[in-house]
Amino acid sequence: MAMQRPLPFGSMSVLENAVLGAMFGAGDGRIGEREARIRAADSLAFVGLAGRAEQPVSSLNLHQQRFLEMAKALAGRPKLLLLDEVMAGLNESELADSVAIVRNIRDELGTTILWVEHVMSAVIQLARALGLSRTTVQSRLARLERSGVIAGYVAVVSPERVGLGLSAYINVRLEKASETHKRNPMDQFKAAVQTWPEVVECVALTGEMDYLLQVVVEDMAHYSRFIMETLLKHPSVEDCRSSFVLERLKTGGAVAV
Repeated sequence: MAMQRPLPFGSMSVLENAVLGAMFGAGDGRIGEREARIRAADSLAFVGLAGRAEQPVSSLNLHQQRFLEMAKALAGRPKLLLLDEVMAGLNESELADSVAIVRNIRDELGTTILWVEHVMSAVIQLARALGLSRTTVQSRLARLERSGVIAGYVAVVSPERVGLGLSAYINVRLEKASETHKRNPMDQFKAAVQTWPEVVECVALTGEMDYLLQVVVEDMAHYSRFIMETLLKHPSVEDCRSSFVLERLKTGGAVAV
């Protein structure tokens, strides 16, 4: 089995990881170290990691670590290989490489594959390779869209590449509604936030503050203008508190189903 989150033995080399897969994952019983090393070397070559065999696992990027997970599984000569969202977070080139390996596992090794995946471009690529028509795949997508399982599609843009180098989260507290208000402050705020291009996400919260805004702007000067000239000038806003993003540890918004 290979999963979205690789679980290699970090203190071992790439080859040693694959050897363990051969020794303890073999369906025909435990095998000796010599045979295990041969199977491990074969599996690493199959996924394109033969040149990294003696290097530490820490030298591999995420894409390569997922290949190593496949190699560990293949070294055990399985009849059935389980793949759990191994395409998540990969760029187009890495996706193409991964799809090619999955296809070769089926075609060259004769291994049955049970694959759970939400990266639809990868699914479509493999469907084409296996002879499923694009219409067949798209009809399934259309059913998911009609049922509301797929709510929409977005392109994930790197803010820094388009000149938006500062990200922040802002907790917002609104004024309380009173009889003097012609319109509920919450309704005013909901309408206004839809028109602010700096805000990429807004959610209502429980607790002391009412809303959380995710804001992406060019720089601190841009951020200051948004706070002073837009947010705090809005009649419904009573107070706000800001936190700036130092590092993104996980992005993409994928939902595990």
